[in-house]
Amino acid sequence: MDLEISVSVKGVFNRNGKYLLRKNRREEYELLGGKLERTDQSTVERLIQEYKEESGIGIAVQELRHPWLYKIGMEQTLIVPYVCTAEYIPEVLFDEDGGQLDWIEEADIENLNMPVGYKDTIADRLPQISISNVPKKQKLYHDDRFQVVFIFMKNGRIFLKETLNKDQAPYNLFCQNFTPQEVGRLSPQKAVSFPDKIEIYYEYKEEP
Repeated sequence: MDLEISVSVKGVFNRNGKYLLRKNRREEYELLGGKLERTDQSTVERLIQEYKEESGIGIAVQELRHPWLYKIGMEQTLIVPYVCTAEYIPEVLFDEDGGQLDWIEEADIENLNMPVGYKDTIADRLPQISISNVPKKQKLYHDDRFQVVFIFMKNGRIFLKETLNKDQAPYNLFCQNFTPQEVGRLSPQKAVSFPDKIEIYYEYKEEP
């Protein structure tokens, strides 16, 4: 189905002014996390599991930040990021998938070899789209794919639903339905996953 896309949940974790980042096989830094699966109970549970596997850290998942589209070669993934805090940190961090883990000062992040969408997420900016031209290593399996529905609310009531199209960045969907000034009033609230789709809720905040 053309409206379906793979979804990856990621965690923003800051400790004493430093962010925990992972260097992958493409030699790019990224936030820790992994692909959502149809059998997952929620995006939050998937992120908790992935963070444990990639670092050994037990996390509590806090606020949702703006999702964004990431294109790697011919593949594309919706990144759904959350801010996290730690419930447990082992003395030695270890990534079961073989990535390199580093604590990076906030001031050094802009100069990293790192997709701009991750940088925007860490800085709490609204990401547009990120592209990595380095092809991904061929997998022996296919990632689960989901229909992505954005649900916009005002004063706790739904006033608009939009399904993300193939190759469409969430930022572009926002711009099709709202003025630039209105886009700035959109605040991500929660992501709810189902076996075949994910619903992402936004609150539209009126001017005071």
